[in-house]
Amino acid sequence: MKIMKRGIICILVCMLMILTTVVPVSAHAVLKTTARPLITGNILYVGGSGSNNYTKIQDAIDDANSGYTIFVYRGTYFENLMISKSITLQGENKEITIIDGQEQGNVIFISKDHVTVRGFTLQRGGWGHYAGVWIDNVNFNKIEGNVILDNHFWGICLNGSSFNTIKSNTISLNNLGIEAGGLGFNGYTGRTSNYNIFTNNVISSNEYIGIGFGSSKRNLFYQNILSNSSIGISFWHNINNVIYKNVFIDNDVGLELQFSRQNIILSNNFLDNQQDAYFLMEHLIQRNIFLRNYWNASSQLPFVIHGGFLALNRSFNNPFKCIQIDWLPTQKPYDIPGME
Repeated sequence: MKIMKRGIICILVCMLMILTTVVPVSAHAVLKTTARPLITGNILYVGGSGSNNYTKIQDAIDDANSGYTIFVYRGTYFENLMISKSITLQGENKEITIIDGQEQGNVIFISKDHVTVRGFTLQRGGWGHYAGVWIDNVNFNKIEGNVILDNHFWGICLNGSSFNTIKSNTISLNNLGIEAGGLGFNGYTGRTSNYNIFTNNVISSNEYIGIGFGSSKRNLFYQNILSNSSIGISFWHNINNVIYKNVFIDNDVGLELQFSRQNIILSNNFLDNQQDAYFLMEHLIQRNIFLRNYWNASSQLPFVIHGGFLALNRSFNNPFKCIQIDWLPTQKPYDIPGME
């Protein structure tokens, strides 16, 4: 038990070191459209009243070089953006700087490393395999401080993309809030997404899944609120991920782990879900570590997580029953930012 605890602490410390070094702290004031924003460096402006400002965001992207900032003033822009340069796309105010995909394709498609998208409402991505933000086989991008809603399929899709930061977004009213990885959720590509950080997001009222991950490893999920969806987080063939200090509330199933192993589920709040957690495994080694979570009530006893085991040709819908255990559940909910 001591060895297991030391292993948990080492993995968690490593993941939190990544969080503190990769995720920057940023703040931008809400400015009037007649004023220039306080951003240094090479800047192109879209909207507003400047005589040389662009009217279309894509035109500014096309004219920008890597390292540029494109500042977008408040307004609604009916565009589907293609970003293939390392730029920062900055909205004036996330509530009133809107990019509307017109239910056609991706709202934003990113195909370059080191892109930042911040301060927008991204809405109405198209039917089929499209997203509010699609990150395609690239790394080290930041999607932060946005409202991502009412996209017909994904809010954010990470397709074979690693070392990205998804931070402080509100993601709601999509089919799936966030999707990433390979087999199961993105099986037509087989690409995996590793070493990503998801922190301080509010992911609510998505029709099917808040966060869905397939065939990926070493991602950190920290201080997210996952609510009012069929499934809060769903894993499929994932290994060595950390789910730490999140809130799962009012979902049909809070956390689902299918054919996934060695994931650490530590110090989370499970509140008012129809089922807090469920797992399905096809080998006995497919075990995960549940520790010091709050399971909707105070209890001195270990908490039992019920799941299924596929063996002896048992069907997916009729597995053997089995359990995993949180041996040290906490006695009261954690104080996690974003909780009401």
